[in-house]
Amino acid sequence: MNKQRGFTLIELVVVIVILGILAVTASPRFIDISSDARASTLQGLKGALQSGADLVYSKSVINGVETGSDELDIDGDGVDDILVRSGYPRVANNCTRFISDMDYWVDLKIEASCQSDTNAEWYGVVESNMFHYMPMGYTTTDENCFVTYTTASEFDGSSWVDAAGPIILIETDGC
Repeated sequence: MNKQRGFTLIELVVVIVILGILAVTASPRFIDISSDARASTLQGLKGALQSGADLVYSKSVINGVETGSDELDIDGDGVDDILVRSGYPRVANNCTRFISDMDYWVDLKIEASCQSDTNAEWYGVVESNMFHYMPMGYTTTDENCFVTYTTASEFDGSSWVDAAGPIILIETDGC
């Protein structure tokens, strides 16, 4: 009589459970979703900048400063809070000023800095009428992980001309 020998059902279940445990503990090492998280954060920041800029424009229309360059009192205390051009938030030549102005029109619960050697979560760089906002660890736009806010205006060669609104672009290829 030829006796056939095989695995019992319990042995097969134990092997499957062990393989499952190994897969669960090893998969995070092979699947890196941090770049997707950074890209999603930038998408959220872009949306926050756009909706905040639109709200500032609404306030500018109410206050009659929707054309040209001016300052705008956002919180109604009689003190001008932010710089605007064409009624939208304007990028100041000073990075620190633009970040402090953002506190009035974008509700971000993140720490930002204009210096790359701090422990802030975000890093900002001003370039002409553009503000580049990138996660800490990215120090130049060459790394392709940033949001750019461009002031709502155009320079026609001799003066600033009102434009339709700010240009907000996102680059996530390097995230």
